[in-house]
Amino acid sequence: MPIFDKEAPHYDDWYELPIGRLADEIESEHLLRLLSVIKGMRILDVGTGTGNFALQLAERGAEATAIDISDPMLAEAEKKAKEKNLSVRFKKMDAADLAFPDGTFDAAVAVTTLEFVASSEDVYAEMKRVVRPGGGIVIGAINRSSDWGRFYRSRKMQEETVFGHARFFTKEELVHLDESAVEEVGECLFVPPDANEEDITRKREAELEGKREGGFLCALYRKKEM
Repeated sequence: MPIFDKEAPHYDDWYELPIGRLADEIESEHLLRLLSVIKGMRILDVGTGTGNFALQLAERGAEATAIDISDPMLAEAEKKAKEKNLSVRFKKMDAADLAFPDGTFDAAVAVTTLEFVASSEDVYAEMKRVVRPGGGIVIGAINRSSDWGRFYRSRKMQEETVFGHARFFTKEELVHLDESAVEEVGECLFVPPDANEEDITRKREAELEGKREGGFLCALYRKKEM
């Protein structure tokens, strides 16, 4: 059974918390900037979970396809898409064995997905394969060496949550994933996970930038033209 099956009914509770809302807004903005979404763009969301990012892509006019290995997570995603009257093609699929022809998409994105796969290299290779030449591959990952990385690696989180199954990344590891194709590796989410509620603001995020490592890494790779 996929490790996220039991998480599906309450997975989106995170976004209802002040820190969850801020993290989602900041992370999504960075990822969307790297993707440069335009109407009609064909984008694959790998490891979509409850469809949070796929729905944002659809809201911006992208032709979004989203895959996940967990039936319960996909059911939640489809429910949300229906409620918002958004068109997203959801499919159950193994991220390391994508059932799409080469060059199907203009771009592919994986948001906090590589942390939970058996081989990040295999998943990345599949994402790159299904993107057209000149297309982008965007990875969003928790920064291992940040306050957020240390939080998720704490004993409590490791023993009581799905993060006990996770592998976390550094900037250098994301670069090494495909050094010939990487264009940018940035970071965001400088507000720490234990911030006081009054500090969970965009103003505080801006104040902390450059003073500590960001909790979330955003990497853009470009598939070479033929």
